[in-house]
Amino acid sequence: MTRNRFSSGLRKPVRKISKQNKKPTLTYQTMLEQFITVMSQNTNRKRVLDKVLPYILEISRAELGAFFVVDAVSMDEINRLILVAQHNMPRKVIDQLIDGSLKKQLQTQSNGNSNLRVLQVSIMQSLLYEYNLKYLIGLPLQCGGKTLGGIVIGTYQNSNLSFNKTTLHQLSTIAQLTALFLERIHLQTENQRKAKLSTKSPVPPSDLEVEVQISDQSIEDLEKLLEAVMSAEEEVIQQNEDLGILNTLSGEIGGTLHPSKILQSAVEQTMSAVGAESGCVYLVDGDSLTLLEAKGFSKGYVNAMRRLTPGSGAEGMAFSRNEPIFRDSVLFHSGRNREVVREEGLRTVAAVPLVAGSSPFGVLSVATRQTRIWSMRDERMLISIGQRVAQAILNAQMFTNLQSKANNLENRNMKLQHNAFQLYEDFKVLKQQIGEILKHQQRIWLTIPNANDTGQVTVQQREMIQSSEHVITVIRRALDVISKT
Repeated sequence: MTRNRFSSGLRKPVRKISKQNKKPTLTYQTMLEQFITVMSQNTNRKRVLDKVLPYILEISRAELGAFFVVDAVSMDEINRLILVAQHNMPRKVIDQLIDGSLKKQLQTQSNGNSNLRVLQVSIMQSLLYEYNLKYLIGLPLQCGGKTLGGIVIGTYQNSNLSFNKTTLHQLSTIAQLTALFLERIHLQTENQRKAKLSTKSPVPPSDLEVEVQISDQSIEDLEKLLEAVMSAEEEVIQQNEDLGILNTLSGEIGGTLHPSKILQSAVEQTMSAVGAESGCVYLVDGDSLTLLEAKGFSKGYVNAMRRLTPGSGAEGMAFSRNEPIFRDSVLFHSGRNREVVREEGLRTVAAVPLVAGSSPFGVLSVATRQTRIWSMRDERMLISIGQRVAQAILNAQMFTNLQSKANNLENRNMKLQHNAFQLYEDFKVLKQQIGEILKHQQRIWLTIPNANDTGQVTVQQREMIQSSEHVITVIRRALDVISKT
């Protein structure tokens, strides 16, 4: 039994003081332990909830809050709400929550919307303006499908507070523990009342004041609950760390368009994320897979496994099936490849396909030299990493293709420019030659009158001179067209 694990009573929140701003922050795990302790050793709900409310306000950084519980003999219907504890909550707001908005929302929650964990509590707009309130949110206290009450917290208009997923998760955990505490008190009070009635004793006092002895079994149940809560907290922390790893990977492979750098970073980050000793990337090349990046393997292994056929090894099988493979490293190998894997000492491998649309174009894999069962977290991380790596490779390939097309267009443009320059040079030479022809033509025409007088120009010679003149006219027109283009 672990009764002495906790000190009695709920101590003040354990705080860590920052030297920079001196702003206290609550140690959440310590608060949970103390909360479990007071629930296991006290059945006065007002006393317990009065002590729990400051923790809720500090975790959420809210400025006002209140605990409401259902006051009903039967929990099947929410007949009336009772305020048990509050801090800075205006009386008019409390009255409206009890009489209207909160009661209706908790009734809706009790009628089947059990997945809803956070309620946007609505009150009259005039009250928000009157007390300078920004908004109110509520968390239902539920146990076994019954609504036992609710927690309401809020902020003022000048607050920049926003509730992130971690904070809402922590508040939801406290709400579940509080609901369990209220249900236990309700059951104990009912059992005591029935026992008194069976012996014709007076009805016991209200459960607001009753104190009963808690059994060792209740303490043990609460201890198990605490362990479950801590396990859930660890899972949240692990998921946040995994998200950080994925963000780091996305930043590295998304910050470059060089395929070699993308593959190198992908292999290194994947090995680090799942604690593998080796990793590699294959991309499809025709009818086979080609090893383009490898880390943690011997040179002999890399050379021998440079090319794989689809269906060979875990990598080839992941590619051909288009699904992740988490198996023994030699299971899908045969012949010489099987011996190479054994000589390398590989025992366990995980391979995920790199997919474009619905078609695989490569494989990302990691391997270990010890027998290992891949956890659900490992599988989730490898699949997520594979999706990001595939997208980065596709982006790099698209950029490479566009760059190749741009280079081709640039080369063609340079050739056109060269041809245009050469054409212009030829045009200048032709123009010069035309000028020489015109000079000769003028000399001929100058000699024609003298030749006519002496009768030396024949009809045939005159026709040839006229034809040459016509040719020169055509060439001039062509030169004019060329010069304009």
